Amino acid sequence: MPAYERKYFVGMPAPAGAIGAIGPLAAKMQFGDGWWTSEPAVVIWMIGVSLLVVSTLPMRKIHTFARIPQHGRPAAGGDSRSSWLRRFSTGTSPSW
Repeated sequence: MPAYERKYFVGMPAPAGAIGAIGPLAAKMQFGDGWWTSEPAVVIWMIGVSLLVVSTLPMRKIHTFARIPQHGRPAAGGDSRSSWLRRFSTGTSPSW
């Protein structure tokens, strides 16, 4: 296996395909009825997502993207020394 192949999936991974499949539902909930909720648009969307899932197109793995060390941790990672956590662990109420 060439070294660059470790950075790619073959086809769209199933979890990403599932998220893609709920696109029309999310669009309807966010924007209401429109052309994006019409039967032809939903059928084309679902066929497109389905073809990506079963395709052999290389899809880049997200965790292989480089992260600049100066930007620190991602927001979802959390930090026990964050001011938010310190504020609530010491019993200080927020000022809103």
